[in-house]
Amino acid sequence: MSTARADNDKNGRIRRLHLLTPEWVGAVAVVISLIGLWIQIRDVRKSMEGQTYQGVYDQMFELHRTFFEHPKLRPYFYGGKSLVGVDDADAPQVRILAEWVCDFFDNVYRQRKTMTPETFCGWIAYMRKVYETSPALRDHVAAVPDWYPKDFVSTITSSTQPGCPTDRVSEPPSRANDRGERGSHGIGTVGTILQR
Repeated sequence: MSTARADNDKNGRIRRLHLLTPEWVGAVAVVISLIGLWIQIRDVRKSMEGQTYQGVYDQMFELHRTFFEHPKLRPYFYGGKSLVGVDDADAPQVRILAEWVCDFFDNVYRQRKTMTPETFCGWIAYMRKVYETSPALRDHVAAVPDWYPKDFVSTITSSTQPGCPTDRVSEPPSRANDRGERGSHGIGTVGTILQR
């Protein structure tokens, strides 16, 4: 009788093991699927960051190209030069460029969620510095306050941004900053050269 009982117990354990196996296989498959999904989401986020960087820096290069091709306009944005007393030929170009710069800054601001905090804080520091040194940009924002979201205007006109250090450099960040590299690199180098 004990042999029959032992066989029954053995068969019962084997049946229970067979019943548990699909559950365990299913659970493992779910875990593997979740890991795969997490990797895909991470890769999509990195791809979005790369596309954001590319788009923002393409616009930045266009802006710098404009300053390179029209150097007389640059002091209105980086040198504190005012439109007061400016001849009529320069004033319309400066006003149009002020709108372009502000639209570019608004675009950067709206993409903040696709940037690393380090990168976004660098852009905030840069935008504030340009706003601070450009009477034309300040005049544009004051003239059309309803064109831009209040949080954007508050961000570029404020001296602090929650989560951002206040001692940032005034040049746009580069991708190298996100990797922890230091020194001259990327758009910051171009911006520095054109500011001189």
